[in-house]
Amino acid sequence: MKNVPFIAFFSAALLAAILIPASVHAEIILDAPGDDGVLEIVPAGLRGFLKQDRETRNRLYREKPREWVKERQPILHNFSWHCTAGETGPFTVTVTKEGETKPASVLILHPEDKNSGTQVQITNFELGARYVWQVEGTSEGKSVRSATARFRTGEQPPRLILIPGMDNVRDLGGWTGLDGRKIRQGLLYRSSGLNENSPDRLDDAMIKRPRQEYRLGENRATPEGLRYIVEQLGWKVDLDLRSDREIGPMTSSPAGDKVRWINSPSSSYGTFAKSDQPLKGVSVVAKNFGILSDPDNLPADFHCILGADRTGALSVAILGTLGVSIDDIIRDWEISQHASPKYRDKFDQMIADFESYGLPSDSTDKKAEIFLQEQGVSMKEIQRLREIMLEKK
Repeated sequence: MKNVPFIAFFSAALLAAILIPASVHAEIILDAPGDDGVLEIVPAGLRGFLKQDRETRNRLYREKPREWVKERQPILHNFSWHCTAGETGPFTVTVTKEGETKPASVLILHPEDKNSGTQVQITNFELGARYVWQVEGTSEGKSVRSATARFRTGEQPPRLILIPGMDNVRDLGGWTGLDGRKIRQGLLYRSSGLNENSPDRLDDAMIKRPRQEYRLGENRATPEGLRYIVEQLGWKVDLDLRSDREIGPMTSSPAGDKVRWINSPSSSYGTFAKSDQPLKGVSVVAKNFGILSDPDNLPADFHCILGADRTGALSVAILGTLGVSIDDIIRDWEISQHASPKYRDKFDQMIADFESYGLPSDSTDKKAEIFLQEQGVSMKEIQRLREIMLEKK
């Protein structure tokens, strides 16, 4: 009996310990997204448009100009957490692809006050990928980390990319190509110009002057955007398809010395028209293809000013070579264009010209081979691009 009070005290102490809320211990709890959540990359309106058949998309394109083009930026997803015992920031949010240790090349947008915020917005995920995320903060001078949570992303291409200050940026990867293989992501990008055209380009008095006398166009990409290009996306080459008058006195990429700037003035909708001689201004296709099929130049971005016409023509050649269906090639162009029937008619003619190569029964990749070889691209370069860009079975 003498032990009863001790036992009673012990039981009471144990009960009290059980009742002590866990929140007295410093802990960061992840709220959203939780395990096994699915994050879409393409906005709902654009996803709905892309799922329509070719005829319906053509009709919508002409009837409702720019309705879907408004949604060609990737979705910004909210990532949130809460703290149980006054943990403070600045909080570090880490996102990695499942099975990898290097942080993923996503764009994390923090609130202005990193110390008080318990939410960030994140975008630029790869298509059909699985990710792990975690948050780290401090409590009484000590580091505190949350548990991890997992989520996956939608598979609907394209992989839209947000670069602050720019528009119409995306990864060519994610589409289905030869033998049902997916095109690798993170290697080839298409975009609008990183900077504006020279403000002198429409001044007729400047036409006969050396381009060095033109003024330089202002940067579009913000300093944050340019850092993201270099440090996260890792672009090695900035392939600029603009003319001399558009680029002005440019000699380097707006992204800085770590990105090699190559100017290759290119054409757009007449690119695939047949001719007895290499098309005027189109033989540059061979140069561009050689640049983009060289693994030492990747990741690379190619662009004109809007990222629609000249960029779109080069995209047709690349995606066609990789075996992407004509319907998906058209979808890729529709995202970029400015919904003008005039340009739609020009593009439709370009596709008709492209499909005229080889036999009617030939596959898209075969037609692309014939066209490219006529422009001076070697079969070795074509095969090299396929080896680089197509995922293994």
